[in-house]
Amino acid sequence: MAEKKLVFLNPQKLTSWVVGFLWLHMFIAAFAVVVNALEFDFFKDIENQSFQTEEELIIAGNLIDQLHVVAFISFLITFILGGIVIFKWIYRSNINAGLLGAKDMKFSPGWSVGWFFIPVVNLWKPFQAMQEIYNASLNPANWKDLGKPKIVLQWWGLWMISNSLNQFNNKKAEKAETISELINVNLLNQAGEILWIILCVTFLSLVKKISKSQLENFSLQESENHPEN
Repeated sequence: MAEKKLVFLNPQKLTSWVVGFLWLHMFIAAFAVVVNALEFDFFKDIENQSFQTEEELIIAGNLIDQLHVVAFISFLITFILGGIVIFKWIYRSNINAGLLGAKDMKFSPGWSVGWFFIPVVNLWKPFQAMQEIYNASLNPANWKDLGKPKIVLQWWGLWMISNSLNQFNNKKAEKAETISELINVNLLNQAGEILWIILCVTFLSLVKKISKSQLENFSLQESENHPEN
């Protein structure tokens, strides 16, 4: 059975989907910041004994809980669907980079995605795969001569810090009992959500840069191969 021939695919459509999901992520994170700000005020009101009745406290607490559920479900759905689209984009970007003439790439399309799911090595392998895709997209002929791109370093650094902060705060949340401890968890949650927005903005720029570079290099190669067009 003959192998299916790989062809360069215009990344714009897939990139548009990735960008759309990233904007949705940022909107949901901003909503979560607002919810946590309301929760912060709620905790402060408890601390200052501002509620006149127990019923008033329960109503306010239930409202905060409902908003948290909306934010969590929205984030979970967007994270799963957006993750699928992003992994598909990484897979295709790796293929495109190779088809543009980048030789001896260490990461296959499959492993550019697969390393995200392997414990321990997922601390650095996905970064290396993305660095390779980025450099190979910018300069397919001489991609090995390029260093570590600043934007890839920023993206991966933010991703690692965001995950670490989330894990740290989850452990604090499990042990939090006093209002003071709950307020500290709340503030860390807000910091994590703001960091997530910055991460999304950084990755958005990275995705657009790779997509643009691949299109430019493909157009250049097409004009060289078919000068009459």
